Amino acid sequence: MFHRSLNYLAAALLCCPVVALADDAEPPADDAVFIETEPVSTPDLDDPAFSALVNLELLGAALAQGDAAAVTDVGLQLANAERSLLRSHPSLKSSAVLATASRLATSSGDKATLARLARAADLLNDETLQKNLATAIALGGASRRIDPAPSLAADIDPQVYAGMRTILDHLEIAENVGDHDGLVSLLVDVETLDASPELKAWLNQRIEKGLANASQADPDNAKAMSLLADASRPIGGFSFSPPPTPFKIRSPFGSRPAETQSNLGGPSGLVHPQQTRMQRMGYSTTNNHRLDQSGRMQIGNQTVQARRARNPATGRSAWVYTTKSGHKFVRRDGDSRTYVRSGN
Repeated sequence: MFHRSLNYLAAALLCCPVVALADDAEPPADDAVFIETEPVSTPDLDDPAFSALVNLELLGAALAQGDAAAVTDVGLQLANAERSLLRSHPSLKSSAVLATASRLATSSGDKATLARLARAADLLNDETLQKNLATAIALGGASRRIDPAPSLAADIDPQVYAGMRTILDHLEIAENVGDHDGLVSLLVDVETLDASPELKAWLNQRIEKGLANASQADPDNAKAMSLLADASRPIGGFSFSPPPTPFKIRSPFGSRPAETQSNLGGPSGLVHPQQTRMQRMGYSTTNNHRLDQSGRMQIGNQTVQARRARNPATGRSAWVYTTKSGHKFVRRDGDSRTYVRSGN
């Protein structure tokens, strides 16, 4: 499992600039940028009865940081809430959260949490979790083998590096929660990444391995956990330097406090998953300049033509137009919105 200590990049990589354009002026292609974000709430994750008993905000932060012990805490909260309310949460089941905690603990070699999960599996009579934990404990944890990444050039473009790190960051979450659709979407993100063929091949190999294991997870629970983890991050997936000081949240089950950084935005802290993935890549939506279905876009008096990027593994494609100063416009198949990432 990748460590979650992301490099803190410059604040310029976090947000694209807002540029006002005069109506009577023909803007140069590399200045035509206007930013608008569109958070969309997801009420299915908001259940008032469960909210009084379960800390989903802690779950999102713990999933984002790969904290197996804290994910276990919330899984046990869910199990207790299910017994108290005599029903399941509409989007999350305790068995799915505890299975995710098991994968995290196995990947990191967290034997204490594996032993704790084994006790929980016995108390909950969860035969599937019992079987998986018995195998993990017998192997001593850390069963996921990570192939080494290709060497990166010392002068690698900061945005390429940022894009690679955000893909890896989301990839690890998608692997841990078994988010099949999220992994498939990452294949297209890799295709539009301005990186070397070796790096793209390595990223695609990692994603394919994740897809092979994702078939065992419940898709609805996986999407909910992936969404919670995404919502716990700053927009764009980057943190300012120096990073904010973490605060401690006392774990309700067990003595170890979970180090978490919660930055949930909006009334529910939840946003549309596809919008979140693009934001985590550093993109925002633009209303001033839109790529049409043919990949054409009007900039002032100019009509520019985007290039076609296709991923042979999925057959999915996107229109991509990059200006001289590096502003990138993307329109993905199946999504009518145009996304832009600043080159400055």
